[in-house]
Amino acid sequence: MAISSREVIFVAIVLAFATTCNLGTGAPPPAKKPAPKSDLERIQGKWRATGGMLGGKTESAEGEEEEVWTFKDRKLTTTGQPSLEMRITLNPSESPSTIDFVIVKDDGEDLAAQGQALVILGIYSIEGDTLTICMSTDTEGEMPGDRPTKFIGDGQFGLITFKRIGANVRPVTTGAKSP
Repeated sequence: MAISSREVIFVAIVLAFATTCNLGTGAPPPAKKPAPKSDLERIQGKWRATGGMLGGKTESAEGEEEEVWTFKDRKLTTTGQPSLEMRITLNPSESPSTIDFVIVKDDGEDLAAQGQALVILGIYSIEGDTLTICMSTDTEGEMPGDRPTKFIGDGQFGLITFKRIGANVRPVTTGAKSP
């Protein structure tokens, strides 16, 4: 059986196509770009407070206890005074993105079991290894409940900036003074 020149050309084209596309070579297909991480995935881990503003005044971190916030799944724990345990809800589809904190434990006291869980409304921004949170508060530290609409630390809202721990940042502390 003789092979025609058309058949030879067809086989050559198929082999050239297969080689170009890595078909049959065992080579892996070209890597796809990974799907972007959700905000809940990006916020996970430990964050160190690097600055803050309350009542229109920049909060000094000098001589104060280091404040670290740890996000694990939808749970947030804080160090410093007071130490808190919270559940969080993120809504990145809002502009700016919103975060709700439900304080369930305050210095170990189980507020949720007592029916006294406190809800704090805020907004957030995650850019690389920087997390900025603005939340409702007043200069006395009370939580009135209004959600901020912009990142400002005036009399009604507190503003905190964090750096991801492990992102080569210089430790700066905020929070209660050490004993």
